[in-house]
Amino acid sequence: MSTLQANKTSINGVTRKYNYFLIVSLPVGKIRVSLPDTKHNKSLAKKLQIKANEIETLAKLYPNEKDWYKELYIALGQGYKLPDFNAVIPTIKKVFQEMIDEKLLYKVIKKESTLELYQATRDVMIDVIGNVPVNLISVMHRPKLEREFRSRRWSDTTINMRSRYIMTTLKWCVKHKYIDKIPFEIKQIEVAKKDKSWITPAVFDTICLFGKVEYVAYWKVAYNTGLRLRELGVWPDDKKYNKLYHTLKRVNNLWQLDVRGKQHKRGLGVLPDSLKPTYDLMVANRRNPNNVSSEFKKACRLAGFGHYRFHDIRHSYISNLSIKGYDSHSIQLLSRHSNLSTTSGYLNDINLGWEKIRDSRLKYD
Repeated sequence: MSTLQANKTSINGVTRKYNYFLIVSLPVGKIRVSLPDTKHNKSLAKKLQIKANEIETLAKLYPNEKDWYKELYIALGQGYKLPDFNAVIPTIKKVFQEMIDEKLLYKVIKKESTLELYQATRDVMIDVIGNVPVNLISVMHRPKLEREFRSRRWSDTTINMRSRYIMTTLKWCVKHKYIDKIPFEIKQIEVAKKDKSWITPAVFDTICLFGKVEYVAYWKVAYNTGLRLRELGVWPDDKKYNKLYHTLKRVNNLWQLDVRGKQHKRGLGVLPDSLKPTYDLMVANRRNPNNVSSEFKKACRLAGFGHYRFHDIRHSYISNLSIKGYDSHSIQLLSRHSNLSTTSGYLNDINLGWEKIRDSRLKYD
């Protein structure tokens, strides 16, 4: 609950009393509010403290419902101290909308995935800080954000992405004079470059031994088709799949995958006949993509390959095509990459390189 204190000074042994003041804890931090007309009226100060306690309680229960800083001043009869406060200084939500609109107008944001990252960053800031005016963001919020990152069990790369977008937003606020300076800096986590992304068929089979059968069905379909995590879904209206999905039909004696992938680009792939029963098992056991990924990570750890992640399955599909002798253009088409340089980036595993060198020597020597 709030703290009520008398504002007083002592000079040459003489104590002078002034108005009381309150220390109130809100989602944005501790707020000090002076209470006018309470110099000789402690009962009035007590009544105002009761109102402040009500605001403090509501703010703890519903931190994102209102601008509790403003509500506190209004409840204490001091709304006049906030002239044009919110009109001049926008809230976090409003700032993000203004910034996104500007970046879309000047085509700084070109991909829907980038837009989604800005929106996700906005949501995590509001979850932690509340939808407060941006000039109330302070250095005390940095450790809160960092704790939130860790509590969500995000990878270092994901944390770095969120951190960059937060810092970009704060710099944008300075540029538009919503704040005088950046209140804090979130440093980037040093992430070691990953050079092992190819899961060989033998290792993949070992990992599958440690998974539940319905999840293994998802993994096997991805390993043999190159479908991304959310492209495994066949439910286009499901928000969990970010509108990424595929359909399956029989064309020229092959199972043709019609994929709506990143940026909603359409591409084609093939499901091997031998995998159709596994595919049917996957569709019959609908699972959240996040769970499909986390279960795979768990199985990797149990199998002794904890450095692998779900997206390495897609890397492995492309690597396996290369080992089988597919030409670069065919690999690009089957992986549904916009350009060949993206495909080449997937073929950087040193073990895969050695396999290619060895097979070439055996073939041509």
